[in-house]
Amino acid sequence: EKLDGSGYYRNLRATQLPLSSRAITVADIYEAMSAKRPYRDPMPTEQIFKIMGGMTPTKIDEDCFRTLTQLTDL
Repeated sequence: EKLDGSGYYRNLRATQLPLSSRAITVADIYEAMSAKRPYRDPMPTEQIFKIMGGMTPTKIDEDCFRTLTQLTDL
């Protein structure tokens, strides 16, 4: 689920999503873009963070995203 209710069928909004769900969403998006896929190579971390940065605060949690960036040392 995204903070704006998009993503899955339940249309839950930010206030209805626990922190654990917000963190998993950020991790899932990062993993999807950083993994090699049959149709593309992994994206560079800088590009991923630029895309994900544009998703805050409407789609992904800013604190969870900030924590991810700190954990990856970029």
